[in-house]
Amino acid sequence: MTDELGAKAPKYLQIAAQLRREVREGKFKPDNRLPAETALAERFRVSPITLRNAIGVLRAEGLIESRHGVGTFVRESRRLHRRSRDRYGRARKDQRLLTSHLRHEIVFAGRAPVPAHIAEVMGIEPGTEIVVRRRNLYDRETGKPEEIGASYIPPRSPPAPTWRNPQWSRRACSSAWKT
Repeated sequence: MTDELGAKAPKYLQIAAQLRREVREGKFKPDNRLPAETALAERFRVSPITLRNAIGVLRAEGLIESRHGVGTFVRESRRLHRRSRDRYGRARKDQRLLTSHLRHEIVFAGRAPVPAHIAEVMGIEPGTEIVVRRRNLYDRETGKPEEIGASYIPPRSPPAPTWRNPQWSRRACSSAWKT
């Protein structure tokens, strides 16, 4: 259960990752009801509170929805809306931190095996150990989740373009990605 996040990740994030993987693999399809919280808590051998925290992560991601008195269901997949483009323009104009209006919560930062779907995009082998940072951003006033993000840093990052490194190029960048 710890393959994406590592054994040091909080248990609720490990459970959320496992359930997310099961949804991706088709064990739970859109509009399918997830097992009851008590059954899931028994399955993962955790307290109901820990299980609810895992469910909360998936709910904040938009992967599942809870229907009062009925249960928790997998949502129909939907296109993700990228909000960062608006922030970049505003940050340039205001000359402020991109997300200064949001509260940042780093939920995981450390070395972990790269998930297969990310490895494909990065052009590296699935399971290669990389640095991962997962964070949640919340509205400071309402406390509501605004964004969930993850950064995946390859084993050897390309050199930063600086005046000391005028030879930096796309070729140098792409060769640094190879393992």
